[in-house]
Amino acid sequence: MSDSESEENIDIVYELINTEGFNIDAEKLQSIEEEIREKYNLWNSDDKTVLNHMRAYLLEETFNINIDENKPQINNEDCIDEHDFEETETEVDSDEEEQMEKDMEIEDNMEEEESKLDNWLHENKYFESYMDDDVISQIYNDFRSGDLNKKDAIQNFEHHKAQSLSKIQAEDPEFVPDPTWLCEIKCQQEKTDFCLNKDNFENLIREITQDINSNITNFEPEVFEMLQSVSEDYLLEKFRFANYQAIHSGRDEIRPKDFYSIRF
Repeated sequence: MSDSESEENIDIVYELINTEGFNIDAEKLQSIEEEIREKYNLWNSDDKTVLNHMRAYLLEETFNINIDENKPQINNEDCIDEHDFEETETEVDSDEEEQMEKDMEIEDNMEEEESKLDNWLHENKYFESYMDDDVISQIYNDFRSGDLNKKDAIQNFEHHKAQSLSKIQAEDPEFVPDPTWLCEIKCQQEKTDFCLNKDNFENLIREITQDINSNITNFEPEVFEMLQSVSEDYLLEKFRFANYQAIHSGRDEIRPKDFYSIRF
């Protein structure tokens, strides 16, 4: 293809996209141009003939046209004149659109308020398994209907959580809620069969090191191997920092208070 033909191609692409406003990629338009030249044997035809064929093809294929108020509009006999609509119908459409916008705004506000209840449940997801789903749904329904505001709804959640835990503890006096990171690991186990995030186990080790009442049962052997490995790493780091603490205090031996002062 010669340089003059390349320039003509660029002129046609520019005319259709930038002047007439067809919403189509330039490379695709060039590909369409080659197909039309091949189909109608227009390789030696002038630009205007090719342009007319391409415009007819694009209109037939219903490509979108970007309408710009600052650009002259293309006159088309098939275009619907704005005066074809009765004024009353326009007013009805306007009222419907206004009502739709109001409904959407109300819905958005409700979703924003509901998200605060969702955040509470997410923060307390470790206790959600102890709570009654019907009670949770009822609180949401009362909130949506306006019987409860956000503050009252969250207070109802708190009250129901406390009642649920009290009921379980009454039935099982030895019941102790799982610590935070153990709950996190259990939640992850319910979602995947893959190896879990090691960071959560490190957090669990820190937690059970500081709380001897933690309950770690019903884990697979591989999990206990990971716990053992992470525990060893954690204890070694604990002793290392305790030794630094003793040296800093001018002592040759490690004392219990050196461990208690370490938080990492």
